[in-house]
Amino acid sequence: MIELNTGEDITEDVLTDMGYTFLLVAHRIEEADDSNIDLINEVYDYSVEHGYKFYCLTSSPEEQIELWKDKTGAEYPFCQMDDITLKTMIRSNPGLMLIKNGTILNKWSDEDIPDEYVLTDKLENLPLGQQKVGNDVHTVGFVFLWFVIPLLLVLGVDVLVVRRRERRNTRKAAEANKRVKCKTSFRRLVKNKKRRGAGY
Repeated sequence: MIELNTGEDITEDVLTDMGYTFLLVAHRIEEADDSNIDLINEVYDYSVEHGYKFYCLTSSPEEQIELWKDKTGAEYPFCQMDDITLKTMIRSNPGLMLIKNGTILNKWSDEDIPDEYVLTDKLENLPLGQQKVGNDVHTVGFVFLWFVIPLLLVLGVDVLVVRRRERRNTRKAAEANKRVKCKTSFRRLVKNKKRRGAGY
């Protein structure tokens, strides 16, 4: 994470910072959706007001960054990073992350960026500024459902198809036996008539 103004690698500083840091991730800033730029600027203003750090991470060259600044009025600092790393961090272009002490607390796509109605207090007092505590039972149950429900669906379809096929085969076999019996009965009847006609 190379800061554009100073040319310094600030990766370690950002990841070990005990305070909150907003990371605006725009892997290709020239392709970034600017329809929610007002929300991004509101989050930046909020971070300045409350003393939180805010960086925009991109892999784009300086010329594209300057065009973005002119187009959006961006005042936040920019850092350059590898494009693949940025895409791994967040798929949305742009997307916003909130980290503290190297731990990701929250992620938002450009459509879900929090607005002033959510950012009403310091992050310490808001749910989005807290680390999410996952319940192991809930997680195991969720994974179990994702495995069991599709398995039950496949088994259900398989049972229906197999039973239908077995019934169809049984019906065909019964019809074939019936035809054979009818043909056999008909042949006996014809033979008997021939015998009677021949004087036997």
